[in-house]
Amino acid sequence: MKTKIFVPTHSDTPTESWRMLLADPEKHWKDEYSAKMLADAWETKKDFPPAFKSALSNLGLDLELVFGFPEYQVDLDTAKRPSQNDLFVVARDSSKLFAISVEGKVNENFDLEIETWNKEGSDGKEKRFNFLLDKLELAHPQAEFVKQRYQLFHRTASAILMAQKLHAKAAMMVVHSFSKTNNHFADFEAFVHLYSPKRDVKAGEIYKVRNLKRDIDLYLGWVNG
Repeated sequence: MKTKIFVPTHSDTPTESWRMLLADPEKHWKDEYSAKMLADAWETKKDFPPAFKSALSNLGLDLELVFGFPEYQVDLDTAKRPSQNDLFVVARDSSKLFAISVEGKVNENFDLEIETWNKEGSDGKEKRFNFLLDKLELAHPQAEFVKQRYQLFHRTASAILMAQKLHAKAAMMVVHSFSKTNNHFADFEAFVHLYSPKRDVKAGEIYKVRNLKRDIDLYLGWVNG
C-alpha cells in the first residue's frame, strides 16, 4: 500500500535505496538501463546534475534542489494506475517553488501511442484522458493526439497536479536521457509542438511552453547524460 511517508537514502549504499522502490528490482536495475543511470546521476551530485543545471541556467533559472523522491506516485483522476515518476523534485528560486517530474530514458519508449492505449474505448480511459487534457489545458481535435505517447501526457499532468498541491507557481516535466542518439526524441518533440507548433525543439534545452489558467508556468525539457 502506498503511504505518504518517505525516508532518506542510505549514505553507504544510496542508489540501492532507489533500487528497492522499483516494481521489479532485479529486472529494472541493470547497467545501461535508465533506473540505475538516473540514480547514479542524481544521488551522487547532491544537486541538479550538470546537464540539468546547465539547461536551467540557459533558461535564466537558478534553482535550489530542496527534495527529491524516487519512484514517486501521483494519483490522477482516481488512485487507480497512478503516474509513477522516476524522480519527483521540489525546487525553489528566490520567489517560488517548482514541482519537477523527471523521466529517465535510455532506449525505452514513452509507452503506447494514444490510439493503441485507448483502442478499446472504455469509459474509464475516456474519463482519464479527458482529465489529463483538462490539466494540460490542451484542446486540440482528438485526431491530433492519436500518435502522441500516453506517458508524456500523464507524466506532465502529474507535475501540474503536484504544483497545485504545493501551491507552487511552476510545473516542469523533463526527460533525462542517457541515450547517445537521443532515442525517441521525436515523440517528445511532437508533444512540445502541441503547445508550441513552430518551436525548434532541441535536446539539452528546457522551454517555458505556457502559463496555465491556474497561474502555474509549465516547462518541458530534454537533457542529456
